[in-house]
Amino acid sequence: FASGNIWNQEPYLTLLSDQPNITMENIEVVKKNVEALIGFFNLDPNRVLDIILESFASGNIWNQEPYLTLLSDYKGKYVAQVLGFKFQHHLDRLQTALKVPKSATSPTLDHLESLIPKRLCLVCAILVARKFIKLEDIWSHLSNFQETKDDADEIESLLKRQIKLV
Repeated sequence: FASGNIWNQEPYLTLLSDQPNITMENIEVVKKNVEALIGFFNLDPNRVLDIILESFASGNIWNQEPYLTLLSDYKGKYVAQVLGFKFQHHLDRLQTALKVPKSATSPTLDHLESLIPKRLCLVCAILVARKFIKLEDIWSHLSNFQETKDDADEIESLLKRQIKLV
């Protein structure tokens, strides 16, 4: 890749890596660092939000308050949109896996589940349960995957069960 690309990526790489354990005790420092990096390097807000969501999903998922505080700078519909695009990416991969020629062996359930990270579903469920985002705002991103009314009902039921667990 072009030599300038690494310099363009570096601010994103350091965005949350300096704070491996985001807690309520250090959240104000983390917020100021994120805001400073966004301003100084003119970072793409979509990409920053994506990194925050990834950090939330990959960290201690039950350490919700600091991430909710970090996400509070974004409107709920905006967070739902970025989260929805993340789901769309994984659902596109799932649809590709399901379009296997009849002569080939079908993908295993484990393989299909691995295409949609459980932690992404859990972050979504937490944000819906905490009323940070609305299920309807995510739903439009899942509509491409619905083949039939039964598919839609199954997906909705699955998401509602996840939300009840949170």
